[in-house]
Amino acid sequence: MNFFLTLIYLTQLWICDWLLEMRTTLWQELDNELENSTTNISLGGFQRDLACLRQLCQHIPFTLARVFLYEATVRIMAGATPVKTQTLLDRSLHHRNSRSSIICGKDRSQDQYTGEREHAVALCLASRHLPSLLLASPGERAGMLAEAAKTLERIGDRKRLQECYKLMRQLGPAISAN
Repeated sequence: MNFFLTLIYLTQLWICDWLLEMRTTLWQELDNELENSTTNISLGGFQRDLACLRQLCQHIPFTLARVFLYEATVRIMAGATPVKTQTLLDRSLHHRNSRSSIICGKDRSQDQYTGEREHAVALCLASRHLPSLLLASPGERAGMLAEAAKTLERIGDRKRLQECYKLMRQLGPAISAN
Protein backbone atom coordinates (compact mmCIF):
# COMPACT_ATOMS: atom_id res chain seq x y z
CA MET A 1 0.00 0.00 0.00
CA ASN A 2 1.25 3.44 -0.91
CA PHE A 3 2.59 5.50 2.03
CA PHE A 4 0.30 8.48 1.43
CA LEU A 5 -2.76 6.28 1.06
CA THR A 6 -1.83 4.61 4.34
CA LEU A 7 -1.60 8.02 6.02
CA ILE A 8 -5.00 8.97 4.63
CA TYR A 9 -6.58 5.76 5.96
CA LEU A 10 -4.98 6.19 9.37
CA THR A 11 -6.11 9.81 9.55
CA GLN A 12 -9.64 8.79 8.61
CA LEU A 13 -9.52 6.07 11.26
CA TRP A 14 -8.35 8.53 13.91
CA ILE A 15 -11.11 11.03 13.05
CA CYS A 16 -13.81 8.37 12.81
CA ASP A 17 -12.76 6.77 16.10
CA TRP A 18 -12.67 10.18 17.80
CA LEU A 19 -16.17 11.04 16.54
CA LEU A 20 -17.60 7.71 17.70
CA GLU A 21 -15.84 8.04 21.04
CA MET A 22 -17.20 11.56 21.60
CA ARG A 23 -20.72 10.53 20.57
CA THR A 24 -20.55 7.57 22.99
CA THR A 25 -19.29 9.76 25.83
CA LEU A 26 -21.96 12.41 25.25
CA TRP A 27 -24.67 9.77 25.04
CA GLN A 28 -23.57 8.14 28.30
CA GLU A 29 -23.31 11.46 30.13
CA LEU A 30 -26.59 12.88 28.82
CA ASP A 31 -28.60 9.66 28.45
CA ASN A 32 -31.16 10.44 31.15
CA GLU A 33 -31.53 14.11 30.20
CA LEU A 34 -32.17 13.71 26.46
CA GLU A 35 -35.53 13.50 24.78
CA ASN A 36 -36.22 10.77 22.22
CA SER A 37 -35.94 13.14 19.24
CA THR A 38 -32.47 14.26 20.36
CA THR A 39 -31.41 10.65 20.90
CA ASN A 40 -32.59 9.77 17.37
CA ILE A 41 -30.49 12.60 15.91
CA SER A 42 -27.46 11.40 17.88
CA LEU A 43 -28.15 7.84 16.77
CA GLY A 44 -28.23 8.87 13.11
CA GLY A 45 -24.85 10.57 13.35
CA PHE A 46 -23.41 7.61 15.21
CA GLN A 47 -24.67 5.22 12.51
CA ARG A 48 -23.11 7.35 9.74
CA ASP A 49 -19.76 7.39 11.53
CA LEU A 50 -20.01 3.64 12.12
CA ALA A 51 -20.63 3.10 8.39
CA CYS A 52 -17.40 5.00 7.68
CA LEU A 53 -15.53 2.81 10.16
CA ARG A 54 -16.90 -0.32 8.46
CA GLN A 55 -15.55 0.96 5.13
CA LEU A 56 -12.14 1.62 6.68
CA CYS A 57 -12.13 -1.92 8.04
CA GLN A 58 -11.66 -3.16 4.46
CA HIS A 59 -8.30 -1.35 4.35
CA ILE A 60 -7.28 -1.57 8.01
CA PRO A 61 -8.20 -5.08 9.23
CA PHE A 62 -7.28 -4.51 12.89
CA THR A 63 -10.27 -2.17 13.24
CA LEU A 64 -12.74 -5.08 13.20
CA ALA A 65 -12.85 -5.27 17.02
CA ARG A 66 -13.77 -1.56 17.05
CA VAL A 67 -16.55 -2.18 14.55
CA PHE A 68 -18.03 -4.89 16.79
CA LEU A 69 -17.69 -2.62 19.84
CA TYR A 70 -19.40 0.35 18.19
CA GLU A 71 -22.11 -1.88 16.67
CA ALA A 72 -22.89 -3.06 20.20
CA THR A 73 -22.85 0.55 21.40
CA VAL A 74 -25.34 1.68 18.74
CA ARG A 75 -27.64 -1.22 19.69
CA ILE A 76 -27.53 -0.16 23.33
CA MET A 77 -28.19 3.46 22.33
CA ALA A 78 -31.20 2.34 20.28
CA GLY A 79 -32.59 0.17 23.09
CA ALA A 80 -32.32 -3.02 21.03
CA THR A 81 -32.62 -6.46 22.59
CA PRO A 82 -29.49 -7.26 24.57
CA VAL A 83 -28.83 -10.80 23.29
CA LYS A 84 -27.35 -9.75 19.93
CA THR A 85 -25.62 -6.86 21.68
CA GLN A 86 -23.95 -9.37 23.98
CA THR A 87 -22.84 -11.38 20.93
CA LEU A 88 -21.24 -8.29 19.38
CA LEU A 89 -19.49 -7.45 22.65
CA ASP A 90 -18.24 -11.05 22.86
CA ARG A 91 -16.88 -10.77 19.32
CA SER A 92 -15.12 -7.58 20.30
CA LEU A 93 -13.70 -9.27 23.39
CA HIS A 94 -12.50 -12.38 21.59
CA HIS A 95 -11.40 -10.93 18.26
CA ARG A 96 -7.71 -11.38 17.67
CA ASN A 97 -6.24 -10.38 14.37
CA SER A 98 -3.62 -12.84 13.17
CA ARG A 99 -2.70 -10.83 10.09
CA SER A 100 -0.10 -8.10 10.04
CA SER A 101 -1.58 -4.65 10.52
CA ILE A 102 -1.21 -1.60 8.31
CA ILE A 103 1.28 -0.11 10.77
CA CYS A 104 3.44 -3.14 11.46
CA GLY A 105 5.58 -5.21 9.15
CA LYS A 106 5.46 -9.00 9.05
CA ASP A 107 8.56 -9.39 11.21
CA ARG A 108 7.44 -7.05 14.01
CA SER A 109 4.80 -9.16 15.73
CA GLN A 110 5.56 -7.78 19.20
CA ASP A 111 4.42 -4.33 18.01
CA GLN A 112 1.22 -5.66 16.47
CA TYR A 113 -2.01 -4.03 17.50
CA THR A 114 -3.63 -6.14 20.23
CA GLY A 115 -7.04 -4.56 20.75
CA GLU A 116 -6.63 -4.32 24.53
CA ARG A 117 -8.36 -0.94 24.62
CA GLU A 118 -11.43 -2.31 22.84
CA HIS A 119 -11.37 -5.31 25.16
CA ALA A 120 -11.49 -3.07 28.24
CA VAL A 121 -14.14 -0.77 26.76
CA ALA A 122 -16.32 -3.76 25.83
CA LEU A 123 -16.06 -5.08 29.39
CA CYS A 124 -17.13 -1.70 30.81
CA LEU A 125 -19.97 -1.39 28.30
CA ALA A 126 -21.24 -4.89 29.10
CA SER A 127 -20.99 -4.23 32.83
CA ARG A 128 -22.88 -0.98 32.59
CA HIS A 129 -25.64 -1.89 30.14
CA LEU A 130 -26.25 -5.64 29.90
CA PRO A 131 -28.96 -7.05 32.17
CA SER A 132 -27.88 -9.34 35.00
CA LEU A 133 -29.76 -12.26 33.43
CA LEU A 134 -27.28 -12.34 30.53
CA LEU A 135 -24.27 -12.58 32.80
CA ALA A 136 -23.15 -16.09 33.74
CA SER A 137 -22.73 -15.53 37.46
CA PRO A 138 -23.48 -12.90 40.09
CA GLY A 139 -19.80 -11.94 40.44
CA GLU A 140 -19.19 -11.68 36.71
CA ARG A 141 -19.94 -7.95 36.53
CA ALA A 142 -17.37 -7.20 39.26
CA GLY A 143 -14.83 -9.48 37.57
CA MET A 144 -15.35 -7.81 34.21
CA LEU A 145 -14.81 -4.36 35.73
CA ALA A 146 -11.70 -5.53 37.60
CA GLU A 147 -10.27 -6.98 34.38
CA ALA A 148 -11.09 -3.77 32.49
CA ALA A 149 -9.36 -1.67 35.16
CA LYS A 150 -6.28 -3.90 35.08
CA THR A 151 -6.10 -3.66 31.29
CA LEU A 152 -6.61 0.11 31.25
CA GLU A 153 -3.90 0.52 33.87
CA ARG A 154 -1.50 -1.67 31.85
CA ILE A 155 -2.03 0.31 28.63
CA GLY A 156 -1.88 3.65 30.46
CA ASP A 157 -5.36 4.94 29.62
CA ARG A 158 -5.87 7.06 32.74
CA LYS A 159 -9.09 8.73 31.59
CA ARG A 160 -10.86 5.44 30.92
CA LEU A 161 -9.39 3.95 34.09
CA GLN A 162 -11.01 6.73 36.13
CA GLU A 163 -14.30 6.13 34.29
CA CYS A 164 -14.00 2.42 35.11
CA TYR A 165 -13.40 3.17 38.80
CA LYS A 166 -16.40 5.52 38.78
CA LEU A 167 -18.51 2.75 37.23
CA MET A 168 -17.29 0.33 39.91
CA ARG A 169 -18.44 2.76 42.60
CA GLN A 170 -21.80 3.36 40.89
CA LEU A 171 -22.49 -0.32 40.35
CA GLY A 172 -21.02 -1.40 43.69
CA PRO A 173 -24.39 -1.92 45.42
CA ALA A 174 -25.85 -3.59 42.33
CA ILE A 175 -22.83 -5.85 42.00
CA SER A 176 -23.00 -7.01 45.61
CA ALA A 177 -26.77 -7.56 45.33
CA ASN A 178 -26.35 -9.95 42.38
